[in-house]
Amino acid sequence: MAIDDEAYAVNSPHTMTLVVGLADYPVSTDALHPTRTYTFDVTVVAATCDCTLIQWNEPENIPLIMNALVVTTPATQTLLEAGPLAETLTNSTGARACDHTNNECNYDYTITAKMSDDTALPTWIVYTQPDLVATPLLAEHIGTWEVKLEQIRTSNGVTTVYTAARIIVDCTIISWDPPTMPTVAEGTYTIFDAAKTITMAPAFAQQPPCGYTAN
Repeated sequence: MAIDDEAYAVNSPHTMTLVVGLADYPVSTDALHPTRTYTFDVTVVAATCDCTLIQWNEPENIPLIMNALVVTTPATQTLLEAGPLAETLTNSTGARACDHTNNECNYDYTITAKMSDDTALPTWIVYTQPDLVATPLLAEHIGTWEVKLEQIRTSNGVTTVYTAARIIVDCTIISWDPPTMPTVAEGTYTIFDAAKTITMAPAFAQQPPCGYTAN
């Protein structure tokens, strides 16, 4: 017996009839006793919601890779978050009895994104749930950065912390400014004069500002 309609619980008990016959017993020899009929009651009880039966899909501590370039190529990634494991919402009587549509088990949680050393995200990394956006603008942003998420469930205070993203920032020079060339006078040196210094500026300003050293 399997019943999925809760109306059966409201209208219980239900009278059932069981008719028993004998497949190899010839009715023609005993017409008075071809079958036997029995009645009994079945009481259907409503299931009770048990939120503890619902498991959460804890994300693996394997960061998603994001690649970005200073100024020219920002990166956006939708991060994985912990939440109710879909199959556990329906694979038990207690879980199916819960009103998932109206959040009876309170799946709400707060979430905070931070750097791997627990410091706040820098201004060039922004997390707007569920998306992480990295927009590197300076040479100091070049390198590898890890972002982790901390989720705290409202219902029971269970905390989940995991590394959600690894941002790899590089920089590709599109152009650079040549130095200001010396004038004829600045570039003229008379033999036997004291040493002369010729200044050339700027020092190869790069676009974007990758900060590579000129040599």
